[in-house]
Amino acid sequence: MLKKEGAQLIGGNMFGRTPRELATEFGVSRQLRPGLNKAVAHVSLSLAPGEHLGDQEWCELAEGYLRKMGFLSEAQAPAQWVIARHSDTAHEHCHIVASRVRLDGGVVNDAHDYARNDAALRQLEEEYCLQTVPSIREFDARCPAGPRVKRAELELAERLAAQTGEGVLPPKLVIAAAIDRAIDTGDGTVEDLAGRLSEAGVEVRGRPGAGGELSGLSYGLMDWPGGMQRAFQGNRIGRDYGYRRLRERLAERERQLEWEARRVASAGRGAAAAARHGEAGGVERGPGSSAGAGERPAAAAGDLDERLGKVAAALGGNRAVDRPAASAGGGLKPGVGSVEHAHGAGRGDEGAEPEIAKLADGTEPPGRARRTRPEPERDWGMEL
Repeated sequence: MLKKEGAQLIGGNMFGRTPRELATEFGVSRQLRPGLNKAVAHVSLSLAPGEHLGDQEWCELAEGYLRKMGFLSEAQAPAQWVIARHSDTAHEHCHIVASRVRLDGGVVNDAHDYARNDAALRQLEEEYCLQTVPSIREFDARCPAGPRVKRAELELAERLAAQTGEGVLPPKLVIAAAIDRAIDTGDGTVEDLAGRLSEAGVEVRGRPGAGGELSGLSYGLMDWPGGMQRAFQGNRIGRDYGYRRLRERLAERERQLEWEARRVASAGRGAAAAARHGEAGGVERGPGSSAGAGERPAAAAGDLDERLGKVAAALGGNRAVDRPAASAGGGLKPGVGSVEHAHGAGRGDEGAEPEIAKLADGTEPPGRARRTRPEPERDWGMEL
C-alpha cells in the first residue's frame, strides 16, 4: 500500500508511519486471535473521473465507511486502521487497511460483507454528493450469466496459442465448461461435483466462512499451457458459478433426477398393469380395443337372433321383423331399427285401418280388444 510511488499515508488511528512499523502494530492485535484466518481487511475506494476530495474529507469518508462496516463503534473497542492516498491513476482513490481483531480481542463480523459494503457505499455517495454507481447486485444482473473473461486473459491465451501452435482457451472458459459438464452429468451433490472436476483437471478449493461452514469455492487448472494459474473464485468466473448460484444449480439437478426416476417408475407400473389386464380372460372388448371396434362374443349375437325370431312368430308370418342395425361407432344404437309396429305399416300411412296382431293359430292375443274406427295419426314405429 505504501510501496507504490506517490503513496501518502493521510490518516488512521495507528502510530506507525512506515510499512515495517505498521506491520509491527498489526502484529500486536493479531496475537489476540492467532487462529483467525483473515485478520486484516483491505479496501480500495475510488472516485469517478473529475471528482475530488481533500485529505480531511477522505479521512472522514473512510471513518464513516468503517463505522458502517462495524470496525468502529461507540459500544465496542476500536479496530486498528490506516488510510493511504494513491496518485498512480487518472482518478482519485484511497486504500484502507483495517484489523478485524479489536483491541479488546473481539472480532469484526464479515458475514454478508458484500451486501453491507454496497449499502455503505451508496450512503456515502449520497452524503458526499458523489456519482452513484450500480450496486454489485445490479451489476451482476446486467452481466451475462456465463463466464466473464477480461481482455488481458484473452491476449495471454492468444500469445500462448501462437507459441505452442495449439488452440488455447482462457482458464475461466475451461473451468466454466468443466463445471457445466459436471453438473449436467452428476448427481447434484458438491462431493460429486468436486470429484468430476478433479477428473477434468480442475482443482477445487473450499473457502470457510466466519463460523467454519463452507461459504465459497475457488477453482484452478492443474494443467494449462501457461502453468498453474491462481485460483479463481466462482463469482469471478461468472454469475452462474458463484457458490450461491452453484448450490441452486445442484438442487435443480437433484430435482431433475428425482422427477426422471418417478417417471420411469410410473411407466413401469403402467406396463405391468396393462400386462395383467391382457392376461385376464372373458372380458368383452369395447370400441378401440385390439380385437376390433365393438366386437361381441358370437353367443351374444345368437341369443339376439333367437329373441327376434320369437317376436316374429308372435306377430305373425306376414310381418317382417329385422335385426336392429349397428351404429357406425360399433355396438347397438338404442332407438334405431326397421321393426314395423303391429298397429300400422309405419309413419306416413294416413287413415290406414289399424290391424291387430294375431297369434300363429289365428286367434288374437288375450286382453286385446279390436278397434272398429280409425284413430288419429300416431307415431307407433321406431325412428329410422
